[in-house]
Amino acid sequence: MRKRMKKTLPVIAVVLIIAASLAGCTADNTAPQTQTNTETETTSEQLSLTLDELKAYNGKDGMPAYVAYEGTIYDVSDIPQWTTGIHGGNMAGSDITEKLGSAAHGTSKLDGLTVVGKVVD
Repeated sequence: MRKRMKKTLPVIAVVLIIAASLAGCTADNTAPQTQTNTETETTSEQLSLTLDELKAYNGKDGMPAYVAYEGTIYDVSDIPQWTTGIHGGNMAGSDITEKLGSAAHGTSKLDGLTVVGKVVD
């Protein structure tokens, strides 16, 4: 009986390791998918927000920080300069089109940001 158990335990261990490895490889299709563009990432579930609705995405109270530029809404939540919801006199949850033109870095900081939607009337 002991010999049989000594032979069976390693086999069971290998089977469990393989099963655990395969379980970690399954795809979760419920999360939003992203597509990498040449300059920015775009989520597959695009938002359509008015400028008034955009104000809610100010980076406060657990909300993400979004800004609009020329009608496109970008997620700046993970940008260290935006952690307070304010950067260079710009407020998250607003259209920064006019102010970004006078910024020293111009629009280059938008490259690589995730596009989350479009501004609608």
